[in-house]
Amino acid sequence: KVEDPQLVKKGEYLAKLGDCIACHTDSDGLAFGGGREMDTPFGVFYSPNITPNKEYGLGNWSYKDFETALRHGVRPDGANYFPVFPYLYYTKINDEDMRALKAYFDAIPAVDKPNKEHDVAFPFNVRFFQYFWKMLFFYPYDGVHQDDPEQSDKLNRGEYLVEGLAHCGMCHT
Repeated sequence: KVEDPQLVKKGEYLAKLGDCIACHTDSDGLAFGGGREMDTPFGVFYSPNITPNKEYGLGNWSYKDFETALRHGVRPDGANYFPVFPYLYYTKINDEDMRALKAYFDAIPAVDKPNKEHDVAFPFNVRFFQYFWKMLFFYPYDGVHQDDPEQSDKLNRGEYLVEGLAHCGMCHT
């Protein structure tokens, strides 16, 4: 059930800006069904299913679960996400855009595809250790992007996208 088609449309636009499909779609072509392999020096991570599938995706997630994942890197069960998930950037997404993204992901077709387990060696596979990583590299939480009144609207919008939703620095830094 789509409660606000305009919010879903905005969420689709934002998901395209953030290129969510690039990481959350594997070679099987199941959009947002996850399974994309990310080979890192710490091991292989696989992107999760972010469709509204109730067993494997976001289908049972509340807005708060979604927001906590994107802004704090914490799963609904309280475990930490690994920083291969760019929540460091998503902390800057404003509430309106966060709600639009959630509405979009609630509205897309559900994909019945289980998530793959990461292939990461000890100690990098221990989610608890992410608390220490966060203390060193993530916190304190800066909060949502704030426009600089000294800059133009275009520059502020670009900064919001590049340093937030588009998470350009994740790959280009």
